[in-house]
Amino acid sequence: HWAAPYVKVAVTNGIITGYPDGTFKPNNLVTYEEAFVVMLNLLGYTSEDFGNTWPYGQVSLGKSIGLGDNISKGVGENLTRRDALTLVYNTLNAKVKGSNSEYASQLDATLYENVIVIATNNEDTSIAPGSVMTSAGTFKYNSSFDVSSVGTKGDLAVKTNGEVVCFVPY
Repeated sequence: HWAAPYVKVAVTNGIITGYPDGTFKPNNLVTYEEAFVVMLNLLGYTSEDFGNTWPYGQVSLGKSIGLGDNISKGVGENLTRRDALTLVYNTLNAKVKGSNSEYASQLDATLYENVIVIATNNEDTSIAPGSVMTSAGTFKYNSSFDVSSVGTKGDLAVKTNGEVVCFVPY
């Protein structure tokens, strides 16, 4: 299966364990509770933290640390792409288990919320080529940055070296 190498990496790193019968079912849609478990695992939580009440222990813990914020799904429902992105965003802002550090800080990045993308060198030649001016500062960007984001507002992730990781417009 095309997902086999990715599944192996996730299993090896303790991010997923699969279904009780030992399968992974990569063609299935992802449910609310399955996604919560993956994100909780990324944050350092284990099955000992969830209790024995699948999936309510996992969902309860996830909600208590903000993973469910702005997601209108519930147990047994499949996530949309929007829900999945919101869950990832919530995870980046959640504290790592036993720490006061947000998960994003372990990824060598800072999240900026409510940022306006003001201009690139295309609109303002005083801005260095390959840089973008935002309401949070001026940062370097690579070829994956969508320069048509100029004039939009959203959330921005920036590596500590000053390079834009991603911009998610509202």
